[in-house]
Amino acid sequence: MLRDNGFDEVRSVLSGARAVTVAQGFQPRIVFLDIDLPDMNAYDLARKLGNRTTQPALRLIALTANVDHPAREEARGAGFERFLVKPVSQIELDKVLRRTQSIT
Repeated sequence: MLRDNGFDEVRSVLSGARAVTVAQGFQPRIVFLDIDLPDMNAYDLARKLGNRTTQPALRLIALTANVDHPAREEARGAGFERFLVKPVSQIELDKVLRRTQSIT
């Protein structure tokens, strides 16, 4: 869906540790980050990703399967601008991506 919206370079990883490694060589404009990572705290990872990038326009979007996730405030504090519940609808994704494309 990201490529269909004009994002040619898309990376997908399954762990926080791998995300840190990939981010060292790839400067993303937007990161969709699952809150429930298997290997590390997603909020700490968000802070690390935000600190590693030299791009001030990096956008962090939190994803969760839990509609009533209790940590929305913690997500904001870690730098997430949106908190989306999975599965994310195409309409919702399009709104987030349109905003990203207008920034760059």
